[in-house]
Amino acid sequence: MKYLLLAVGCIECGCSTFPVSWHKTKKEADQALNKCPDWWDTFGGDGYFTVWKVGDKESINTHAMERYL
Repeated sequence: MKYLLLAVGCIECGCSTFPVSWHKTKKEADQALNKCPDWWDTFGGDGYFTVWKVGDKESINTHAMERYL
């Protein structure tokens, strides 16, 4: 199991959604999430940071994400 810390953007103001980091445990991902700055102070808009659990059988197209990781 992997955990993806993701910045979810705002479609109305044009803030992008992008991966922040991958983590092996939920605890590590939550610790990284707690270190993220307040969205309003960085990008603006109605975006937020979140952690997604990615199972072993799930497939994610990481080609586009490679430049961020």
